[in-house]
Amino acid sequence: MHAAPSFDTAKFGDELLQWWTSMMPQWRRDTAVSSAANELAWPLGRRAPDGETWSSVRKPGAHGLFLVILGLAWWHEAVNSPSERRAYLSFLEDVAWVVGEVVKEITPFALLDRPARVSADEG
Repeated sequence: MHAAPSFDTAKFGDELLQWWTSMMPQWRRDTAVSSAANELAWPLGRRAPDGETWSSVRKPGAHGLFLVILGLAWWHEAVNSPSERRAYLSFLEDVAWVVGEVVKEITPFALLDRPARVSADEG
């Protein structure tokens, strides 16, 4: 892989997080926690209402998961402070969770040795 371009890591992380959030289904954004009126809500919700899908995330090409993962790789290489590392790891964990949920959605549960995703009415 080529070296990451030079950039302001804090700004890059914020912009990547904003883009990621915009890709998410509305129910994830609606259930996110915000500590300030103008602050991006994070973490995003994880309790999917019945019947919701990941179609907004399963996009190929320039607006899909590939570029998110590429952005994560660049961010990983450029992180240079503990607070940036925490932000990066939080974002990475969320992307990993979403990818797992997408796999569950597109692969019949009978073929997986995994529990079903948590729905909104489960506690």
